[in-house]
Amino acid sequence: MKLYTEEQIKQAIAYCNTSYFVTPDDLLEDLSLKPIVLPSDEEIEAISKDEILYNDSKRAWWIEGAKYILQTLKIQLDEKIIKKAHDSITRIKGKEYAPTSNEIQKWIDNQNNK
Repeated sequence: MKLYTEEQIKQAIAYCNTSYFVTPDDLLEDLSLKPIVLPSDEEIEAISKDEILYNDSKRAWWIEGAKYILQTLKIQLDEKIIKKAHDSITRIKGKEYAPTSNEIQKWIDNQNNK
């Protein structure tokens, strides 16, 4: 697949507006357009096989994926707990109050000890 930058496309459109009979070859030759060439599917597959760390071990890839999902879920859970702590503290001290990280951590620790 060949890709062209936005600037190259604008240049080609301007060139086409100045001439009535323009072929794709004219554009490539006259404007010296150099495309970005992406690797084919076969090239990508060959590269990925060289870069696989686990020698196609599906179990190892599954474990890595599971760790990633668990980490993502933990981050989302932490964000919910922090928001709950923030809401609780500002409910008591007022909406304009900005609790410190120590106050939020203290609230979370108190909730965990209940």
